Amino acid sequence: MKNFPKICVVGIISAVLIVFASMGCGSKGGTKIMMPGTGTGTGTGTDTGTGTATMSFATDIVPIFAAKGCTACHGTSGGLTLTGTNQEIYDELTVENPARVNTGTPDQSLVLTAPLVGQPGSCDKVFTDTSDADYQKILQWITEGAQNN
Repeated sequence: MKNFPKICVVGIISAVLIVFASMGCGSKGGTKIMMPGTGTGTGTGTDTGTGTATMSFATDIVPIFAAKGCTACHGTSGGLTLTGTNQEIYDELTVENPARVNTGTPDQSLVLTAPLVGQPGSCDKVFTDTSDADYQKILQWITEGAQNN
């Protein structure tokens, strides 16, 4: 009888593992389940099984800068540089000036506020308002923890 509790625990753990394995080990309908900000992203900004979308920095966020014309001014001429490798762009946004991407108050991030209002001689107004689809993607990426994924 002394081994009974130990055997029960091992049996329960084994049963749980078998159940998870038979369910696809973290899958739901063939879609990988991810918590926001913890995965590698799908690059689609679509529901990953948790009811929320996960933004990918590389495939959802970086292309916005070229599409909106940000890279025309923010090339290699100093200040904010939005050209180069994804890692270089990520560092520019998150390391060089932490106010550019503010995960504490995402909507106050300079990467959102500057192109929303425009700053003469610094940044054109590229978002019509906060409902702009690209604004919303960047906001969601920051809200999810601004992961370099």
